[in-house]
Amino acid sequence: MTKSATINIGTVDAATELVFSAGGDRRYVLQAARTEDYLAFITRHPGAARTTDFYIEDTEGAWFACFNVDCFDPPFAVIRARSFETAYDVFGDEFAEWLKVDEADAADYPEDERDYNGSGVHIDTDNVTILELTLLRVDCTLGGA
Repeated sequence: MTKSATINIGTVDAATELVFSAGGDRRYVLQAARTEDYLAFITRHPGAARTTDFYIEDTEGAWFACFNVDCFDPPFAVIRARSFETAYDVFGDEFAEWLKVDEADAADYPEDERDYNGSGVHIDTDNVTILELTLLRVDCTLGGA
């Protein structure tokens, strides 16, 4: 997982904000860093969800919002991958902390129904949701449209 002041997405190597749609009115915003407060963000992007979490190793793939629907407003990551299955695997591997089953809770999962990521970490994938995104806009300066 990468954290920096900019986002590299192939031919654009200094994006500060990417705006996506998953269909409908809902927007998903990936920011390199949260440099504005929540009120300023919702004024610019009413009803949008935002994140700074991403994994972009494939500069040719599709965009996906990946999250674990276990609360009202779950954190999400934007993953760029060539397929839904690859995005799912990357989410389980790179964001395992969001999905990891605590040892105290492991007994609640029958052994033959458990899911493990590529590193052998027991993860709960029952509530994982992955939406394919459409890139609407790339900003190279926060606040620019």
